[in-house]
This record gives sequence, structure tokens and C-alpha cells, in this order.
Amino acid sequence: MKKTLFLALLILTVFGSCQKEPPFLTITPGFYEAPVEGGAVTVNVETNIEVSYTIEDKGKSWIQGPGGSFREGDVRFTVSANDIYEARAAQIVFKTVDGSITKTFTISQNGEEDILLDEHSYHIDGKAQTLTVKAKANVAFVAKPQVDWITAASTRGLVPSELNFSIAENRTFAPREGTIELVYQDITRTVTVYQDETECVRIDPQYLATGDAGTIEIPFSTNTQATLEIEAGIDWLSYVETRSETKKTLVLSLTENGSDALRSASLAFRDSEGTILAESKITQLAKGREIVFTVHGSSWQSPLFSGNGHYWITDWGDGYRSPFNTAESHSFPDEGSHTIRIHEYGATGFSISVKGLDVIDLSNF
Repeated sequence: MKKTLFLALLILTVFGSCQKEPPFLTITPGFYEAPVEGGAVTVNVETNIEVSYTIEDKGKSWIQGPGGSFREGDVRFTVSANDIYEARAAQIVFKTVDGSITKTFTISQNGEEDILLDEHSYHIDGKAQTLTVKAKANVAFVAKPQVDWITAASTRGLVPSELNFSIAENRTFAPREGTIELVYQDITRTVTVYQDETECVRIDPQYLATGDAGTIEIPFSTNTQATLEIEAGIDWLSYVETRSETKKTLVLSLTENGSDALRSASLAFRDSEGTILAESKITQLAKGREIVFTVHGSSWQSPLFSGNGHYWITDWGDGYRSPFNTAESHSFPDEGSHTIRIHEYGATGFSISVKGLDVIDLSNF
């Protein structure tokens, strides 16, 4: 009986000692964020069975490791530098030889800091418009237009961005070129904008004439064929001719304004399709309202008028006429006596410098 019991215990002991430990597999860490410049990372493997690993296809070009299978210990992987804009990531799958256990180790890596442009240059027509520039970046950048005819707000983004810039109409009579810089630290990307000239007419928006009958000459410039249109119903203003010397001059005829009030008429320049390219307003003062100054010296400061809704023109007597409602200092070709006529409307008073002043004639004021 004792022999039987001893034999049973012996069989049980031998049987128990032949049982295998169940396989296990752990890896640390499970995730690694590699620097842009690359480097090495070590994965610690704990296991009681032979293990191999597989690098995901999209990571094989930039992750390298030792070959073959192994048991527990450290496994070293090398990550290449990421010299492109896009971030990237790939998995390394560790697997026991019997296929019973798998563990995943993930490596991610940001892209090189950069600002990418869909287009580096844009060619646009001469009209005022909004220009959209498409860019993407993994940094926060600032948009800096380098010319005053392009304006924009600063923008930031780590995803594709549409940057809107306001482009002014090109009325310079010539094509022009400007740049926009997208800047982040030492990274600068340049967008070049080429803008055609637009068909246009340039003329002063207002012109003031005396109340006398006669002609007036208004300088203007244009780079296209344009038709002059005088406001309908105006019988005191008419077209005479257009002179083309070094600069174009519009010559208009006016009848005398015998009333006590000023009068005005609108001019419009239209292209062949009827679009208005420019407008101007001609205002004629009432006849007879003038002040005559006799002065001496090489220069004189014109008076400054006061009052509500007042207008004045200064004729300096030497062929020069000041822009209307302008008080300015004028230089004469000599220091002799000079007669200055100021045509005005609506003024209630004026201030004047007495230096060089000889006579004031207020009989028609």
C-alpha cells in the first residue's frame, strides 16, 4: 500500500514538472515620437518564446532595425531624418513564433518646418479684385505684402490655407509687379503678382471756373479711346476740342454766369461699351465776385477764406492759377509789382498776410 502511494506521488511530481509555462510578450514603450532630424530608439522586449518583428511597408524606407528572430532583450531601431513637409508614422509589429501573441510599437515623426505654395506667381488683369493664394504650412507664418497696392491680414495655419489679398485697380498706365512674402523665422516664401494696366482716364474730380464767358483747359490723361459725355440738359457748357501735346488737354466753352448763384455740370468719360472710366464736376462761380490784390516782392501768401459752402480761385497774374480752395505761397519770376485776382463765392471773411501787400480792391466782393 505504501509502495502504491509513493509511486502515485512520484508520477504526479514528474507530470507536474513537465508542464510548460504559457508564452508571454511585453514591449516598452508602445509609442515613440521621433525628432525631425531622426535618431535611434530602443524597444525593450520581455518574452519566454522566440519573437520576430515586421515593419509596416510605409515605414521601411525610413525605419531600420536588426534582422532575424530573437528572445528577450533590447531591440534598437534607427529613424532617418524627415526632410519633407508632411508628418509620417508607421507601426512595427512584434509577434511570437507560434503566432499566438502580437504587440505593436508605433513611431511618428513630424515633417520639416516649411511653407508650401500651390503657385509662386499670378498674372491678373488691371481691375480691383481679390486674389486668393493657396498655401499650406506646419508652422504659424505671417503674410507681408511688399507693395502698397496689395493688402492683407496676417494668417496662421497648420493645414491648407486660402489667403485673400485685396488688389487695387492699376491706373498707372503701365503693367506692374509686386510681391507677397510668407514669413516664419528664417523661412520666407515669395509670391509674385503681375498686374496688367487697366483702361482708364485720369482727370481731377472737380474743376472751378470763374463766372466769365470763355474757355477753360483741363489737363487729363488716358490709355484708351474714350468718349466725353456732358450732363444732359446743360446748355452753358460745351466741348471745343482735345489737344494732345506732351499731355492731353480738354478744352471746354462756358457762357457767362449772370446769376448770383454758382452752377455745376458733370462730365463722364465712357469706353466703347458705355462703361464710365472717369468723372469730373465743373462748377462755375457767379460773375463779378472777385478781390484784387496788388503786391510787391518775389513771393506772397494767398488769403484763407472762411464761411459755409465757399469757393475761391487764385489767379496770380503770371499765368499760374492755384487749385480751387487752396491757400498757398506763390513765387514770382521777379520782385516787381504783381496783380492777383481771387474769384470767390460764399465767403464771409478772410485772413491775409500784410507783408508785401500794397492795395486791396474790395469793390466787387
